[in-house]
Amino acid sequence: SRNDERSRCEEVTGGILLLKGKTAESLEHFDEAILLAPADIKKRRRIIQRMIEAGLDQQALDLAKTSYADMPDHYPFKVIADRLVSEADSAKGTTE
Repeated sequence: SRNDERSRCEEVTGGILLLKGKTAESLEHFDEAILLAPADIKKRRRIIQRMIEAGLDQQALDLAKTSYADMPDHYPFKVIADRLVSEADSAKGTTE
């Protein structure tokens, strides 16, 4: 569909901007990609993974939590969120 195509373009644009270090702009495009295709589980997981790879753990956590709230039947979003929280807690423990 037209929204699926636009969503894919937004996702690709977000990825390119993320690679260029334009984090705020990339997040706007990722948000738009999800708004255009809210039920696309694979897209949400790809975007979360890109955020993690870019060191945007808080944004990835926020998206994982929102995704799990939107789709409670898709348990992997909860697993991702729990892992990010656990890693953040571990990192705090090493800096204190």
